[in-house]
Amino acid sequence: MLFIAISLTLGMGIGIFSAYHTKASLGGLFATLVVTGIVIRPVVLLGATASGTLGSRNPFLVYWMGFTSLPYLFQIAVYLFPIFIIMGRLGTWIYMTCIYVEIIETEDEKRARLLSEFGWEDIRKGKLGPQSQHAPSVKRSNRATSFGKRI
Repeated sequence: MLFIAISLTLGMGIGIFSAYHTKASLGGLFATLVVTGIVIRPVVLLGATASGTLGSRNPFLVYWMGFTSLPYLFQIAVYLFPIFIIMGRLGTWIYMTCIYVEIIETEDEKRARLLSEFGWEDIRKGKLGPQSQHAPSVKRSNRATSFGKRI
């Protein structure tokens, strides 16, 4: 059961990532497959040794016999991994196209938001310039600068 849970988590994660970042997802998928292959290879070869096919000239037979000697739930998790990737990508695509509603800001709303963010009153009301809401945080110094003026 743990193998299927890991396969589900990894497959759905790659599927969701691939829906949002299409170009980067292929690199992530190949990296996952390579790392998984490097980690699983000694286990598969141990299973092939136990089945007696390690001396065979056919490398595919060696790996196949090693894979079939692994636990049944592990084999199911490997078979389900591409299905979980497709499920994650399809579910994210359905969410992005059918469920998620993008909030579109009008020009007037954008103008009002930007003016309020930068402390300006509405220009149409005749108040030009920033409206200070805070006391100045930097005190003026009495030292002379390198130009001879006081700051």
